[in-house]
Amino acid sequence: MAKRDADMSLLGGEGKVKVAETLLQGLNTAQTRCVTHEGKALVVLAGPGTGKTRVITQRIAWLVREKGVEPQQIVAATFTVKAARELRERLGKLLSPVAAERVRASTLHGLGASLVRRFGAELGLPSRLVMIDPAQRRRLVKQAIESLDLFPNLRSEGLGAIAGRIEAICSAMADRGVLPKRAIAFAAEQRENGAKAFLGEQNDRPLEVAMQELAHFEQMTRAYDFVSRESWKRGWMSFHDLLLLPVMLLREHAAVRALVQSEIKALVIDEFQDCNAGQIELAKLLCPPQATGSSIFVVGDDDQAVYAFRGADQFAFERFAQVWSSHEVITLGTNYRSGNAIIETGNAIISRAHHRFKPDKTMQPRENAGLSSVELVSMDDEKGDAPLIAAMIAMDRKQRLALGEKVKWSEYAVIARTHTHLDHVAGTLSLEGIPWERRRELGVLDDAGVEDVLAWVQWCLSPDVTWCVRRILTRAPYGLDAQTVMRWELAYRDVRKRAELGAEGVEHPGEYAAWLRGQLQEQTQEQQSVPALTAMRVLALHEAMRQELLALPGDEALEAIMLRTGVAHAELLPQRQRAARVSALVTLLGLARSRRVNFEPPGDLRSFWKYFQELQEVDPGFRSVGRLGDVEQATERDDEQTDASDVGDDAPGKVQLLTAHSSKGLEFDTVFVCRVNPPNGFPSKQRDGSESQLPPGLLDEVAMLDEVSTHQDEERRLFYVACTRAKRRLIVMAKHKGKRSSAAMHFFDELTLDAPVGLPVTRVHAKDVLEQARRGGVVVASRDDLTDASEQAGDASDVYEAMRREARLQAAAACEQAETVGASEPGALAQAQRTLLTTATQLAMIAGVEKGVDEASLRAMASGEGDETAQDALLATLTRALQARNRQVRADGANAGGMRALVPPLRLSFSSIDAYERCPRCWYLKYVVGLSEGESDPQQLGNAAHAALEKFYQAWALADAEGTTKPALHDLLRLGKSALLRELAMANLQERDGILGEQLGQLSAQLTTCYRMLHDESAMVLETERVVVFPYVVDGAQHSFTAKIDRVDQLSSGGFRVIDYKAGRAWNKLLEPKRDDLQLGVYAMAVAHGFGSETGDGTGEAQEGRTLAGGQAEYWCLAVGQRGVLPFEAMRLDKVRDRIDKAVRGMLAGEFTRASDCNGPCRLLG
Repeated sequence: MAKRDADMSLLGGEGKVKVAETLLQGLNTAQTRCVTHEGKALVVLAGPGTGKTRVITQRIAWLVREKGVEPQQIVAATFTVKAARELRERLGKLLSPVAAERVRASTLHGLGASLVRRFGAELGLPSRLVMIDPAQRRRLVKQAIESLDLFPNLRSEGLGAIAGRIEAICSAMADRGVLPKRAIAFAAEQRENGAKAFLGEQNDRPLEVAMQELAHFEQMTRAYDFVSRESWKRGWMSFHDLLLLPVMLLREHAAVRALVQSEIKALVIDEFQDCNAGQIELAKLLCPPQATGSSIFVVGDDDQAVYAFRGADQFAFERFAQVWSSHEVITLGTNYRSGNAIIETGNAIISRAHHRFKPDKTMQPRENAGLSSVELVSMDDEKGDAPLIAAMIAMDRKQRLALGEKVKWSEYAVIARTHTHLDHVAGTLSLEGIPWERRRELGVLDDAGVEDVLAWVQWCLSPDVTWCVRRILTRAPYGLDAQTVMRWELAYRDVRKRAELGAEGVEHPGEYAAWLRGQLQEQTQEQQSVPALTAMRVLALHEAMRQELLALPGDEALEAIMLRTGVAHAELLPQRQRAARVSALVTLLGLARSRRVNFEPPGDLRSFWKYFQELQEVDPGFRSVGRLGDVEQATERDDEQTDASDVGDDAPGKVQLLTAHSSKGLEFDTVFVCRVNPPNGFPSKQRDGSESQLPPGLLDEVAMLDEVSTHQDEERRLFYVACTRAKRRLIVMAKHKGKRSSAAMHFFDELTLDAPVGLPVTRVHAKDVLEQARRGGVVVASRDDLTDASEQAGDASDVYEAMRREARLQAAAACEQAETVGASEPGALAQAQRTLLTTATQLAMIAGVEKGVDEASLRAMASGEGDETAQDALLATLTRALQARNRQVRADGANAGGMRALVPPLRLSFSSIDAYERCPRCWYLKYVVGLSEGESDPQQLGNAAHAALEKFYQAWALADAEGTTKPALHDLLRLGKSALLRELAMANLQERDGILGEQLGQLSAQLTTCYRMLHDESAMVLETERVVVFPYVVDGAQHSFTAKIDRVDQLSSGGFRVIDYKAGRAWNKLLEPKRDDLQLGVYAMAVAHGFGSETGDGTGEAQEGRTLAGGQAEYWCLAVGQRGVLPFEAMRLDKVRDRIDKAVRGMLAGEFTRASDCNGPCRLLG
């Protein structure tokens, strides 16, 4: 603070004015009012394209630069991790990189996680917290049902069905910030007052029914309490817990509440309309209405509140006004994104809502806004939108290119209500050669390669199951004809059925694999058929693997299947699809590794399969898998490292296909909004999440509408979001015949038949649009220069699709010719027959190229068909397809597994750099793809030792400061035992009993040795588990570096001592660290930043010299009680930087080669 004041005082009054002018430059009047606001709580209503991100950034910079608020006293809550990272990057340009990193920017879940980790002891939590997976939670819920004898009258439905209902109600309560004890107390109150909340608004429901519903709710609350307590005891956190526990902490611990509130001078919340009641309750506890010296600043748009199905409170602003009754509202009304026609259409759409926080809010265009258009296209058939979209994109692109514009495919977007509506659009765009991309959250099971692996798993575990054999044989790389494989399977089933029915002379065939092997051996001896030989190879591989796999731990068996079958490379996929394949496989393997402690004994492949099926029951799409792991990792996980594909002005991109929900926050030049007609398009009649209704009175409700109106407004806001993504051109499409619909709400009617006077829209019919496109030379199902461009770009799948389309068109023309001439013109008929034969061969050749058939076989196919003209056509087809395949192979060879160069900024750490140096390919799998590492016994021992020493020295520092008795050896040993037991609580204790005593003895010995040989009674402990984030610049690009330091001491000389605990073997490199030791060098840089100036960038030698003088870094080797010491002044930080820079350059260049001696998961990629 003093340093910043000194710097600012050097500017003088004129300098301060210039700083203020810089921060406010380019802002309009409303934006300036927001940035400079003082006093009351502030609501910023920021409509689409009104610059809310800039307002938030400038606001925080204003608080730091003009109002003297410390960066770490500002909490900025964003909706996503990515948004928090981008906020820090923007702030780094306005403040300094160091100051920007000190702003507490995170999601509200991330903020909650930091409070839970920091005050875990007050909450009675173990030191290590992990995210609970759905299977674990479902087990706990079932345990609650049985142990508490809940819902005995519903048992016939099955425990799974009952558990699902309980989870829905528990989630609804958690979203609203209702703690278990509050739910139980509410139920008790209702028992006392005769179930008043369940009698209905008019008290007109039968008392007997109300009492039954109360009894049902009581059982729900008991289950909620049981599951919460059992989860928290084990350190199993859900995302709900990361909000509930901080709320409980701040409500029940006055000292903690006072401390946390004193540390926050400004609370900024972005996308406030997407907050739920629980998040708003947390905000109230962090920055209460009566607080002085702190401010709350929320930004959002209630007109874009579309996440009620995820638990968001669509009346969030009304709730805010209720809590912070003394507040001000500023509306940002100037839209810098869209032209006037689009803005007026948006205003017309949203103005009809039943309820809005500020009903008079409208958007206005900026000065000199460009031209824009809104076209309302009516169709006779709703499925006609796909070819219409393709034609309009092609026509628009052709016209703009003719004008000399640079047109990207990614400037076009198709937005629909659901993913199903996008399927037929995607198919048509593919046929027209238009590249497209779906923005869709996919689960691990959406990948065909994962399904192949699971088929192998089930075949090994259940030899009698036939479907998995069928899948494996018909999938790449084998690709046997499905009819042939089905014929084998049906023959086996027939024999087995007759044997089971006792048919005379028919023996049971036994396992399918053995029976099929016998059948094929006879067949191969007689016919030597290719399918039979291929199947025999697969059967041999199964037999060789089966016994081996059954003896391995589950995760190792899964990895062995991936390696032995080569599933990552079985298909010749385009680079992007191959990257997705590798990511899915790694996710599956990571799931098995990270959750193996949850497998039932003995933890083998069968145990994995049982756990997998339990997880699939609760989470069919496995979309939760990416959100597992340690709490810190889960709340910070995002697309941290971005690949370099489709980045930059020259990247052509692809047409974006999105749902309205996934389009939020995006913008495009041209937007098609399709199927704007009920009941399945815009608006949808289907309501989300209706089964989680809670009794009135449990929470202070602020609902303004009845249920029907609330749902209609949600659908209207969703349509508004879709339309306001457009910048220049908006096309709204609907099946409509010009007559008024009988639907309660019809958006197309509103914009046509009931449009406000003067609304600048154009109404056209699909037939007229297609005719106009035809006159302009654009015909659906024609091939243009796009195919050539995509072929040169090396996207093989697009080339194959274009070639198939051309062959099918030729075949269709030949059929038309044959039907036209009939038998009257034998020559023409013969020509049609030759064309059909040629196109059929072309399609077979394209399929062969795609499946990886060797070139010699394909050329033999081409040379053996038809006359010279036909052969020339076939060879041309083959050459074109092979060129595409070869380009794809070269591209994939350069980056195995679809690994591509990353783009800055990177998130760096010592562990990351060290892992890259050991094996770049394994680094990619871990840090980019997200492959987790299983935890071994030594790692659990190390975790326990670190946790014990952290708590011990925290208590030591507190006692030293207060002058009370300091903890002793017996306290350290007690902490160690407790930490180890908590570590093992996540494993199966029955399985671990045999080694628990050994581990506890080893840990006690290490802690005793540490205390007696390394502990210093005069140590001045400053901090434990300090996390320092600092900027790191390589070749002009700034990245962020995170260092996690076990302990920082103040030496008597005034310098700092950094200590890193090592619980493993005491290697020489630890006892005698070299001057360029990477880890200690990183710690030295972290100390220079973490304990240095707040205003500089911290990268200068002078800064490091001031901070590092007289200090040192130490490794404490707990096993032998020795330390390795390296003075800061003796370090070769230049060499440390060289190592880091080399690794960073390799990441940015896409250098992810496999280390020659590595035996890790990189083997999956070959």
